[in-house]
Amino acid sequence: MGRQNIPFRGYREEGALEQEAGMPSVNEGNFRGLLRYRILSGNSTLKLHLEKAKSNATYVSKTKQNQLIECCGEEIRSIILKRIEEAKYYCASFDETTDISHSSQLTLCVSYVYQNSRHEDFLGFING
Repeated sequence: MGRQNIPFRGYREEGALEQEAGMPSVNEGNFRGLLRYRILSGNSTLKLHLEKAKSNATYVSKTKQNQLIECCGEEIRSIILKRIEEAKYYCASFDETTDISHSSQLTLCVSYVYQNSRHEDFLGFING
């Protein structure tokens, strides 16, 4: 999901997965949707784990999802930085914007040539 820029999280990230119905009543997000898909596809080990494990040991909470998102971000960022180090040419651009609450954000985008094709990657933002 990180590589494809698909969000993990949805509107509702708590409680038991709606395993019986094919579609949940609210948007639970892609991570929980993938878990539900695996269960409905016959993954009995995952189903048993989610049914029998203590609620603090299922590892599907929004806190755990945030940790997974951070891990994915670190991995993607390290790959991008390695490619930039190997690139012969690169360009960094910064942009700053301030929202209605006067909170500013600084973004960093990098363009580079990697294996004879041009890439543009967003490396992050800083809240100010």
